[in-house]
Formats: sequence, structure tokens, C-alpha cells
Amino acid sequence: MGGKTRGTTGQPCTTKKIEEQGDRDWMRRARCKDEDPNFFFIDRGDFEQAEAIRELCGGCQVKADCLEYAIANNIRHGWWGGESERNRYRIKRARRAEQGEEWEEGEGIVRSMETLLKKLAG
Repeated sequence: MGGKTRGTTGQPCTTKKIEEQGDRDWMRRARCKDEDPNFFFIDRGDFEQAEAIRELCGGCQVKADCLEYAIANNIRHGWWGGESERNRYRIKRARRAEQGEEWEEGEGIVRSMETLLKKLAG
């Protein structure tokens, strides 16, 4: 436990971070537990494979747990909880918007600069 792995950024990380996200017992109940992991890594535009993944995940009792795990751990590759990396990003972005954390494209930089200038002015 706590061994080194490579995260999605390519930087070393500890498995402890992922372990701290809570119980992963749901993985043993996943409908896909016996699938080849490569099944969930598809080429862009492979709509047939995407539909097969959605079908498999659609009837899974732990679909929500799987999706939350990927979002909480910022997993950027493959399909989790029936959602692609792009869709998971959209979900995460929508949640931030609900919390008032997300801005329009480019607006975040402007607001960050305004905050910095206010702090410097003091």
C-alpha cells in the first residue's frame, strides 16, 4: 500500500491518495469486472464501441460509484461509469458552475488577475 504509480499527468503519485477516496468494494460488484480493460479505451469516433460501453454500464448496479470514483480521482482516460473523459469533464465543470466556481471561457483569468490586484493593493 502507498506504492508509487503514474498518475494521468505522468507524475509519480502514491496509491494512498486513491485509497483515501473511500471504499472500493464496489469494483468487485461491477458488471465489467471480468472485461478486458482495453475495452474501455477506444479511438475517437468509434461510436459502435462507445455504444457497447454505454450498454454494458447502463445495467450496472455500481455505475454511479464508478463515475464518482473517476471524477474524484481526476482520471482522464478511458470510460468510467458509462461516461467518456470528455463527458466526465463536462459533469465536473457543471458541478463547479453550480457552486459558483466556473466562469465563461477566459473570464477565469480576468477574475484571477482582479483578485490578485486587490490583494496586492491591500
